[in-house]
Amino acid sequence: MSVKRMWCCVAVMVLAVGVVGRAEASEPLTVDFLARYFGDCILDEVGWYERTFGGLTPRQKDSYVEMGAWLLQDVGGIVREWERLEPFAGGVTIEREAFGVDCSPGQVDSHWRHLLALGVGSVRLTVGYGGVEGVETVLQAAEIEPLVKLVQPREEYADLERWRAVLRDAFGGLSPRVKYFEIGTCPNRIKWSGYETLYDYAEAARVAREVAKEFPEVRLVGPATQDFEPYWTAAVLRPFDGFDVLSDHLYVDRSGEPESAEEGIFDLVGKARMFKAIGRLHGIEQFWSTQFNWERSGVEGAQYEGVHVPAETQANYVIRYYLLGLASGMMDRAYWYVLESPTVGLLVGPGVKGSSYDAFAFLARTLSGARFERRWTTPEGVYVLEFTKAGGRFLVGWTADGGSYSLAVRRGELRDKGGKILGTVADEVTLGPSPVYVFLEQADRVGR
Repeated sequence: MSVKRMWCCVAVMVLAVGVVGRAEASEPLTVDFLARYFGDCILDEVGWYERTFGGLTPRQKDSYVEMGAWLLQDVGGIVREWERLEPFAGGVTIEREAFGVDCSPGQVDSHWRHLLALGVGSVRLTVGYGGVEGVETVLQAAEIEPLVKLVQPREEYADLERWRAVLRDAFGGLSPRVKYFEIGTCPNRIKWSGYETLYDYAEAARVAREVAKEFPEVRLVGPATQDFEPYWTAAVLRPFDGFDVLSDHLYVDRSGEPESAEEGIFDLVGKARMFKAIGRLHGIEQFWSTQFNWERSGVEGAQYEGVHVPAETQANYVIRYYLLGLASGMMDRAYWYVLESPTVGLLVGPGVKGSSYDAFAFLARTLSGARFERRWTTPEGVYVLEFTKAGGRFLVGWTADGGSYSLAVRRGELRDKGGKILGTVADEVTLGPSPVYVFLEQADRVGR
């Protein structure tokens, strides 16, 4: 198939549901918008291959044509599932395991006390073909649930028999003590995963499911796609939808706020809602963001030049990400990447706390076991979330876009994002970009 014909086939998808032109945001989400949005994304990706590699391989051409056809068939179902989801509906109990951190297996022993101090409920450990170092430490302590990520070497993705053997060794050696295994990484990034097409990843996942049948306690997590590319996630679930948990590396905005919205719809909650809807279309109820972060500015070794935020801003965004994702009910777990790193770590060096350390720890300790009750009605860009726990009631509030807002509340104790007591609130509290906690003596709201 020629590139020209392939482009025409994908264009059919874009045009089949409406007028020519790129997708324009709409609220509520419509089939017309989502179909064109997916079509635009496919055309953009094909254009990237044209510019980077000079074209597509025959298998890639066929895969994109089939991707477009599948998405056109599924877009109506995705929108229906989206409409059934109600963010911030209340009644969400936040589990300790929702607060995850990615940790190098070789650092687990030396950093164990920090994982406990941070209130981490789950730690993601990436395991290649070299063994399961670090997993045993987590298992023996029995306080933090491991998520073991099994990754094929980029140059060996086609060797499925070796992959089968690695899976059997991992499942056999670690289950039932380890329940969750994430399969592969970044299948939508050929430069990192090596997968030429979505079929290649689907085959690797299918082998994992075949081997998992021998181990009843094993639960598969995937496809661990990179960034917000729901068209890719939705498409790969066509040839393989045997995951127990849907996962994505949901970097919502590498240099902006988690409240920033693509297309006017897809802020963090909207993006998580989209993945949740895609999963539910295939009978997968849970969605986990298994990798996200913001890089700190002013530190050498940044992965993306010019894409970073100040240290205190990073701490603000970490907290707001968890609060929005978990309280909305659109995300069931999130894993900060990583525990130790000069640019993105909760630890910036061996035993050295970064700016986000205390904020993460206080959030995890405070929200673990809490029940989200409601989001208060406030002006756009102002967020006030109400929780109950152990007979008490507390608020967490902040503003987006650097604004401020005076929130009237009854008497309560005010704490900053790291848990430091700021004083007693008598009548009102001023909210800003840094989240604050108000532990209420009386829960009723009395003002604006």
